[in-house]
Formats: sequence, structure tokens, C-alpha cells
Amino acid sequence: MRLSLLIADADPQARRALRRLLHPEGDVRVVAECDCGRDVMPAVAEYGPDVIIVDVQMPGLDAIELAASLRKMSQPPFVILAVEGHVPASETFRARATDHLLKPFERERIADAMQHMRSRTEERKAALLGYRVTTLLTELHDMADAVPGELAGLADARGRGFRERFAVPDGERVIIVKATDIDCIEAEGHYVRLNIGKARYQLRGTLRSLEQQLDPARFARIHRGVIVNVDRIHELHPWFAGDYLVRLLDGRELRLSRTYRAHLDAAFCHLRPR
Repeated sequence: MRLSLLIADADPQARRALRRLLHPEGDVRVVAECDCGRDVMPAVAEYGPDVIIVDVQMPGLDAIELAASLRKMSQPPFVILAVEGHVPASETFRARATDHLLKPFERERIADAMQHMRSRTEERKAALLGYRVTTLLTELHDMADAVPGELAGLADARGRGFRERFAVPDGERVIIVKATDIDCIEAEGHYVRLNIGKARYQLRGTLRSLEQQLDPARFARIHRGVIVNVDRIHELHPWFAGDYLVRLLDGRELRLSRTYRAHLDAAFCHLRPR
């Protein structure tokens, strides 16, 4: 990927130094320079840079005004503050800065900052692509629900409104995962992790919200932090205090809490239509 960058600094020597130190970063392209604060937002609107490196003492540019203007954009650029001496935390917060660079600039620090920006830009693009794909799949699902007659019956039989697939961001691509291919799903902070064989995919969300989207005839919550695909269960072994050890077909071992035993019993007893 390529990073487009805008430099905003009243000092021409500082701008030249930045250009020179950025030169080894072959994928970074400086699209514009500003020596006056009032030119920054017009330049951002015209060139649409991924990143702005802006001097914290830029004349005619207030950090709060800059942050407020950038927040109005659907895809605002990331902000790197250029500062002399100590980094003022208040300015970093006010400008919603992602990173900072100390003057005089150092080549190694520039390289680190650019790698940070690459990662953040990739995450943003993957999230945006994932959102677009998910939106498209939702629209297609709604269209299927809306069709009359036999097609509507077919759509109902193919899941009765439960999620059949997920669009999962993976770097710069989005992978389409079938729900039936998932072995188990685990909570991981503000995310859930889909386990498919040796592959691991992360989605933002909670286990509780995901549980409500899955077919209870195929998926059962067996622990506060785990949902399992019932068809992937190979063995159950008594454990401590009424808990069970669940062994999947691939050898993975999970714990069935007695609190959630009824969920698994219901899934085993559920008759699926043929």
C-alpha cells in the first residue's frame, strides 16, 4: 500500500528535513506542504492525505479547531504532531494525535512512525471494507426475506433468519466464513474469535450478541466465554463440580460449565428439518 502525507510546518528547514528523512520510505508520498495554518484544511480537502505531520506551534492553527474540523470528515487523516522538547500531553489530546515526532527529527523515529501509520491505515481500510461487505450481505439477506412464494420459503428453510456467514477483515482483504465451518467461538475482550481448524479470525462484538444470531440447533453456549458448534463435538467427559470436558473432532478441549448444560442439552434434542 502507499501512504499519502501532508506536511504542515512554518519552518522551511523542518519541511526539507522531513522530506529527506522520508525519502527512504518508498511507499510514502508527500502530496502537499503548508507553511500557514489556514491552508491546512483546504489542503486536506483537496489532496485527501492519509497522514498529516503538523507542527504543534503552527501559526494560525489551533489544535482544538483542527481536531473539530477533522472530526467532520468521514475518513479523516491520522495526525502526527511535530514538537520541540517535551511532548505536551494536552496538545496531543486536543489534536486527537495518533503519534508525535520530536525535533530535530531522527531517521529511525521517522521509520517507526511510518510503520505505525501503515498499520493504522490498513486496519481502517480493512474495517471499512468489512463494513461494506457486511452491509451488502445484510441487504441481500433482507432481499431474500422479501421475495414471495417458494423463494421466500427457501430463504426461511436456509436458516430461518439466523446468520449463515460472516465477513471477517483479514489484513487488506475480507474473508467470507460460513457459520457451519466454525468449530467454536471464544470471547476476547471487545472482540470474539472464530476458530476454524487452525485458522483464527477476530470480529468486534460480544459473545452474547453473536449467540442471538446463530442457529440454536447448531450452536450452544457452553461457558461464559465459549460457543461451540454442536456438530464438532466428539466426546464429553465428567469434570469437577458438575462441569464437563468437551473434546472436539480436532482434539481441542473446552469446558462445559454446569450453568450452561441446559443449552447443550437443548441443542442435542433439537430436531432439524430434513
